[in-house]
Amino acid sequence: WSFQNVNGLPTTDKSPMRNKRIMSLIIRKMEERDRADVLDMMRVFYSSPAVFTNGSEEIFNADIDECVADSPYLEGYIFEVLGEVVGYGMLAKSFSTEFGKSCIWIEDLYIKKPYRGCGIGSAFFKLIGEKYAYHLFRLEAEEENEQLSIDVDEEASEETTEEEAEELYVPDEE
Repeated sequence: WSFQNVNGLPTTDKSPMRNKRIMSLIIRKMEERDRADVLDMMRVFYSSPAVFTNGSEEIFNADIDECVADSPYLEGYIFEVLGEVVGYGMLAKSFSTEFGKSCIWIEDLYIKKPYRGCGIGSAFFKLIGEKYAYHLFRLEAEEENEQLSIDVDEEASEETTEEEAEELYVPDEE
């Protein structure tokens, strides 16, 4: 399955693409054919101040292996615009005894610089919020990753109507 943006995502003034609209965002499950793109993005992401550790090729490949193998523990998503892979996300599943419910950890969320601030992260949060409506969500950000904290706080304060949500995504048939 995948979700397609049928109306275009408005860009923000923070984005280098601020005068453009992303008309063909596709968020889909990660596949083996995405390995090279995801590895390249993971190398950039894990060498940035946004994460605590810098990982290794062995770990990166193990993560991708789990995502493409339909693991019950890890899900991988690809963000595509006009056929170009522009980012990825990985979700890990656990259970919180503190809250008595399943927990979805947003482990990785990476979007290439030219596409940041265009609403791709918001679309991803909306997708997983709908898919896992009754789950607890966890996202940790390093102090150096101030922009993520600001963007997440701003998104959490904005409300989307049910009509807007229905217009945003059109699920593909499986």
